[in-house]
Amino acid sequence: MLTRILLAVFMLLAANLTCAQTLPPDLQLQELTAALDQPISVRAPHDGSERLFIVERCGALRIFKQGALVVAPALTLSVACGGEQGLLALAFHPNFAQNRKLYVLYTRPAVAPRLGFEPDQVLSEYQMQAGDPDLVDVSSARELMVFPDIGDTHNGADLAFSSDGLLHVTMGDGGGTAGDPNQFSQNLWRRVAGGLPFYLLGKMLRIDVDSSASPAPEVCGANGAAPGYAIPAANPLVGITQRCQEILHYGLRNAYRFSFDRRTAELYIADVGEGQIEEINVVAPGAAGLNFGWNCWEGLIDTQRCAPAPVQREPILTYTHASGPGGFRCAIIGGYVYRGSIVSLQGGYFYADFCSGELFFATPSGGALSAQVWIDNNRFPTGFGEDQRGELYLVDNSGRLYRITSPSGDGEILFGTGFE
Repeated sequence: MLTRILLAVFMLLAANLTCAQTLPPDLQLQELTAALDQPISVRAPHDGSERLFIVERCGALRIFKQGALVVAPALTLSVACGGEQGLLALAFHPNFAQNRKLYVLYTRPAVAPRLGFEPDQVLSEYQMQAGDPDLVDVSSARELMVFPDIGDTHNGADLAFSSDGLLHVTMGDGGGTAGDPNQFSQNLWRRVAGGLPFYLLGKMLRIDVDSSASPAPEVCGANGAAPGYAIPAANPLVGITQRCQEILHYGLRNAYRFSFDRRTAELYIADVGEGQIEEINVVAPGAAGLNFGWNCWEGLIDTQRCAPAPVQREPILTYTHASGPGGFRCAIIGGYVYRGSIVSLQGGYFYADFCSGELFFATPSGGALSAQVWIDNNRFPTGFGEDQRGELYLVDNSGRLYRITSPSGDGEILFGTGFE
């Protein structure tokens, strides 16, 4: 037994240090279901149930368990579903197994009152029903944050808890007009556009959902009401007047997906570019107040929109919109660092491009990521997911759910590899 454990340790360390890992020749996408409607992400509750929750963009939250899709949605929300709006993101509370709490980010229906020019984006908390773990208790809804929006694109958006139990939220720059002409992404306070105030667009936010704070002008997401969340003391703008205290990082265009490496706690942010460059940023645990450059920079290209252009946190990987093996590239779909049972993949990062359909695998190389194309066309991939054991999943625009698997490479992880 000791020999097996030492061998597993050696193989894991070797995989993490390898600069150009070789993909198993039989690495494949195992189709699990083709019955989804516009799925965009997959999340697992880490409660030992082995269930997968799948976000469908036009308002349904579906469950896949025991090899089949549960017929009745766990939750159905009325949402605006035009452009890039809809039910956008899902995260489970770290203590979900005890408190049954989950968080969703969605676009209010077009007929609902709004703070901006487009339907608002809303972050809400729900609980699963005590008597039925596959159904959300709709009466438990609690709105935490409301974001006025200026366009129906660049909504972001994603949700994830870090290992310290704090909820991270990304918002896009609002779209509407190319180039973020109002510089929402660079602005750390309220900015008036067309006579209405906008804030928190183009940012990554961090909040404590287990506490609450007193109303304050600088708690921007509460819109003057008593916030149902608290501001972490380590947030970089705490104590500064006329600065939104939820902000953790800024200068993002449309960070549609981000994730944490469950072993290292590093933060991987995939930011969708404008007309030229897609980028990935990797952030060390504890870092705060980083400016990722948009709208002054697109990747490493100075857009000439800012004089002078601020110093940005440079991306660790970029790629252009030139055609690849799968066709024209246009929008990065961020994924996860692999921590599952295929030992040779340990520490590599999976991601995709929506337009070309390419699936990529990137490994550390000289302070950057070295990427290789795994699959050159996959019917418009829309999102990734990670289960409790670290295995990865993919959904695409054709309504399919896949698991990334390698029959010859699957191994046994003999000890925990991250926080759960």
